[in-house]
Amino acid sequence: MNRISQISISLVLSLSLPGIALAEVPPPPAAQDPATMTEEQKLQRAKEIYFEAEDMASQEKWNEAVALYDQAYHLAPGKHGFAYKVGIAAWNAGMCPKADQYLKHFVKYADSEKAKNKEERIPEAKRILGEIAVQG
Repeated sequence: MNRISQISISLVLSLSLPGIALAEVPPPPAAQDPATMTEEQKLQRAKEIYFEAEDMASQEKWNEAVALYDQAYHLAPGKHGFAYKVGIAAWNAGMCPKADQYLKHFVKYADSEKAKNKEERIPEAKRILGEIAVQG
């Protein structure tokens, strides 16, 4: 049997098997427009993105972590802990202006929120802000 015959038989068999039809493969889910999402959906999506960002941060993929934390923050801007995470990741990525912006925001608004570990996070944010100020 030649190579073309083998390919033809394989193709016919694969198309005749139940559940294998190409039309049945669903397309990947499209990202939902935040403008059409409820606040609960935005918060849920922000949490999902946050966990992706945490994974990138644990691998020290700081640029990717910054982008993901930033997305999470913009979906749930009232969660100032996300601003802290953007700032820390940006600092680690060498993005001082972005780190400065987000850490200042965190320090300004974290007191009004029940930020997890804010007793540790605010001093850390202030320390980094001081280093950014010294470095210019």
